[in-house]
Amino acid sequence: FYGALFYQLDLDEWYLKAMLLFQLPTFTLSTLFPQVQVLASQKHIFLKHVDSAFYSPLVFTVAQFVVGLPFVMFDALVFGNLVYWLCGLSPNLHAYLMYLAIVAVFGLAMNHSY
Repeated sequence: FYGALFYQLDLDEWYLKAMLLFQLPTFTLSTLFPQVQVLASQKHIFLKHVDSAFYSPLVFTVAQFVVGLPFVMFDALVFGNLVYWLCGLSPNLHAYLMYLAIVAVFGLAMNHSY
C-alpha cells in the first residue's frame, strides 16, 4: 500500500516524504498489537514461574527478545526494501543501509517494549 501510494516521489515533494517517514514507524508499531494480547494471556504463567524461581524476569525478557529477533528483522527487511525502492528514496548505499538500520531498530524497540 505504501509503495503504491508514494510511488516514485520527486525530490521537491519533501512533505510527502515526511509523511511517508512518519507512517513507516506507525506501520511497524501495528505489528505489536497481536503480541500484547498473547503476552496478557500468558501473564499468569509468567508470574507463577517467577514466584516458583524457575527463572528470573531478566532471563524471560532476553529469551523473548532473542525469539522475536528473526521475525522483526524479516519484517523490517521485506517491508523496508519494498517501500524504499518503490517510493524512490535516495539510491545512495549509505542512505539505504541507514534507513534499514533505523527501521530494524525501531521495530525491535517497539516489539520488545512491553
